[in-house]
Amino acid sequence: NKPIELVVIDLPASERHRQQEGMRGDIRVMVATNAFGPGIDKPDIRFVLHYQLPPGLNAYYQEAGRAGRDGVTARCTLIYQHSDQRLRQFLQAGRDPSADDIAACIEALAAAQSAVVLADLLNAVPVTRTKAKVIVELLKDAAMLRQTRDRRLIGIAGRLDRDAAPQLCATYRERAQRDRAEPERIAFYARTGFCRWKVLLEHFDDPHELDRCGHCDNCLLP
Repeated sequence: NKPIELVVIDLPASERHRQQEGMRGDIRVMVATNAFGPGIDKPDIRFVLHYQLPPGLNAYYQEAGRAGRDGVTARCTLIYQHSDQRLRQFLQAGRDPSADDIAACIEALAAAQSAVVLADLLNAVPVTRTKAKVIVELLKDAAMLRQTRDRRLIGIAGRLDRDAAPQLCATYRERAQRDRAEPERIAFYARTGFCRWKVLLEHFDDPHELDRCGHCDNCLLP
């Protein structure tokens, strides 16, 4: 009859750590984003519920894998509706910067006399905040830009070259195309009538002779 405490994780690191430690005793239920999962190593989690589609099967396997580490039966439930997939595709489409967007950001950063914050970049270049964040990550990966702990952006001397924009754009689109294949795989997993363990094992190229695990919903209710 003990009341259930619901804790929504949007907290400083110290408080997050305290709540995670609380899962070893008093806290029975956590409501959190997927970023919360990697910090959890609790052997007796009995239930993991995904309210929305994870980004892909790799992420789902990691997150669902937090349950039942003590070897005792645990339940993992994925709630799926087709509109979730459409929403993810819509949000992803708004992230794609063009080569011109990237070149304009490079020019603005090269012209800056000192470190800037993202708001300064948005004032100088007509791109959305989402695209600006993507471009910043691209430039960091290309060693053209570094970001300080207080989120200030500093161009690396001699590296900010607008002529690199087309190649950066092509690199991003290749990566985005691979990323967009992941939602298709998790949607297939949600809709399939095959044994779910079989689908997971084949996704990871794990040799097996499994046809039916006998435990998932598709095996119990074919």
